[in-house]
Amino acid sequence: MTSKVETTEPEERIIPEIKPEHVQVNASGQVWRSLLIRLPEGLISDDLRTPSIWKKVQANNQCALIKMDRLFILGHDESWACEAIVKRATSAEANLVILKVFSFREADEILFNDGKLEIYWDGAAYGVRRMSDHVRVVSPGFSTEAMAIDALRKTYPQKVA
Repeated sequence: MTSKVETTEPEERIIPEIKPEHVQVNASGQVWRSLLIRLPEGLISDDLRTPSIWKKVQANNQCALIKMDRLFILGHDESWACEAIVKRATSAEANLVILKVFSFREADEILFNDGKLEIYWDGAAYGVRRMSDHVRVVSPGFSTEAMAIDALRKTYPQKVA
């Protein structure tokens, strides 16, 4: 009797695309621009080597990358950042020269939580969500962690006199 060994291929990861709303022009000079890119959730630094992730950006004339643009790229949770230069750009993709990738958050920096609710960074603002299922419980986002902590505390039941 022979047994059949099944092999399963690992699922291929879907790489998120960068959208025009993730791109902000910091400065526009006579030769190149300086841009801030806030990456979508799920995109990692190695994905920056995939030229096609810029497809939606390159289709938008307002923010399309051009050769020699200087990029400051922030990971979605701002735990890492990257500096890069656009080496080549077409209407469908952009090739980058990655100058450096570095940690942008201190290793011991942990956002506040009370055991049930936690403060988190969503890429644009701080929010409050349940730790058990990551559902946002306070809206809208807050510009500082302290403001989000204050909002979290306001969710606690109040004593009635």
